[in-house]
Amino acid sequence: VYELGMAQHGRNAQYLLEYLRHLLALGDESNARALFERSLTNLAASGSEAASSANGNMLEVWKTFLDWQFRWGEGETVRQLVDRFRASFPEEPISAPLC
Repeated sequence: VYELGMAQHGRNAQYLLEYLRHLLALGDESNARALFERSLTNLAASGSEAASSANGNMLEVWKTFLDWQFRWGEGETVRQLVDRFRASFPEEPISAPLC
């Protein structure tokens, strides 16, 4: 159902976050990772939002996926993701959840 809505809502940050959270709740890592990558592309390409708003939306997508990866991901995958996050948001602190 979520995938059908991507054509119309694929640049809506709240929709993307709900879809991402749904996939993560199911434990569907491969589709969650694919959606994460698509979300970053879709939000970056969104011409309807101001740049700061788009960055805030991307930050929320990043934090949702990072939180899940910190809890369940493998070390090297998490390290690579953190490196990408730091390149995109160099001023933003990263805090791993206390599991």
